[in-house]
Amino acid sequence: MKRSLFFPSLLVLSSAGFADYSFDLRTEVEQIENINRSATDPTDDTRVSYGGNLVVSDSGANSSVDLTYDMERAEYLDDTFDTRTQTQGTGSLWVFNSNRTLNAFVENTLTETAIDVFSPEAGDNLNRISTTSAGVVARARLSGRDWLSLNGTKFWVRSEDQLSDSESEMAELSWVRQISSRSTFGLKGSHTNTIPGTPDTDDFATQRWAATATRRLRTGNLLVEYGQAYSDAEHYDGGDVGEFDEYRLTLSTGIGNGNFTFDGGRELVSSGMGQMGGSSFTPSGQSQFELNLRDYYQARLGFPLVPKRIDFSLYGELSDNDNQLSPNFSYIKSAGAAMNFVLRTGTISLDAARIDREEGDGITDVREQSELRYSIYYGSDIGENINWRCGFVRTDFGEDVVQKSVLCGLNVSVF
Repeated sequence: MKRSLFFPSLLVLSSAGFADYSFDLRTEVEQIENINRSATDPTDDTRVSYGGNLVVSDSGANSSVDLTYDMERAEYLDDTFDTRTQTQGTGSLWVFNSNRTLNAFVENTLTETAIDVFSPEAGDNLNRISTTSAGVVARARLSGRDWLSLNGTKFWVRSEDQLSDSESEMAELSWVRQISSRSTFGLKGSHTNTIPGTPDTDDFATQRWAATATRRLRTGNLLVEYGQAYSDAEHYDGGDVGEFDEYRLTLSTGIGNGNFTFDGGRELVSSGMGQMGGSSFTPSGQSQFELNLRDYYQARLGFPLVPKRIDFSLYGELSDNDNQLSPNFSYIKSAGAAMNFVLRTGTISLDAARIDREEGDGITDVREQSELRYSIYYGSDIGENINWRCGFVRTDFGEDVVQKSVLCGLNVSVF
């Protein structure tokens, strides 16, 4: 039985006051040709959606709260898919003493994932995963440049179908040295016990260590991390899952008049943990508990062609999940280009992207799909707090499967 997973955000909202916030309401009507993505029996339908977005950010002397949640309810007039409310976002609440040597926190992430990435991202094909963590962080200054931190955290992962549920407990010890006014170096080690919510998967432990270096650049920031993880979970081929290298690189920097951002790496993580996927596609979902060796990369390069009038960007993403508890894997990559034209009467947005998907057990059951997506939108403001947009989207799935949609929507900024 499915259940609501929105309660963590309400907990965050009720836990602290806030000063900086925004709340938007929106509605949209979309006429979709071949909504079922069929080459032989295409079906058309009208999708009506309405929802809102809440953003809160505030920091005081002894607390901070940051949250961004988005809720949308979609209905299909011809009942092609079930009515569904989608909720996504992140929230965090921290409380601490005056010098921040003792900290307590609650954090939450809600993600909508497609169970079958080859089917429409709607109705029963979506599975909401909620990851909530709560813990205490104690910090001690060893010298003028050295800090030692001890972190104890409890994680709860809950999914609508209850098949990806788990609970974990983690203890982490870390040391950080301020090398210069711009650079830091640190070491950390952790031990995590995980209890999967499915009876056919045994409890397991994971140990990891990592070295991390950060550098504040003239026009951005750089983080480099390398380490190893070991898990005693039972591999599907027998024996322990064993040891893997883990690494991460994040970079944000200005390039001339433009900017470049990159975030990528490798991690060994269970369902609902770690990097949750990209933004230009719905991340691959799960209908079972998984322990994935995950490679992920996201990059974007943007620059103005005409300052304040025309801007252009290139982007790419990759998510490669190799399950260690079964031979299943999922692989999704995308690359695209976008251009925005700022006119006196409004804004025109163009986007073209290619998305490649592959999923299976790597032996007998492997599915592949390439998708080409083109879109054009035009929108403008109506007064100070209201704006509208209309657009056209064409998606080619190959094998003579083409989907087209025309849509118009309205957004109202309440506060």
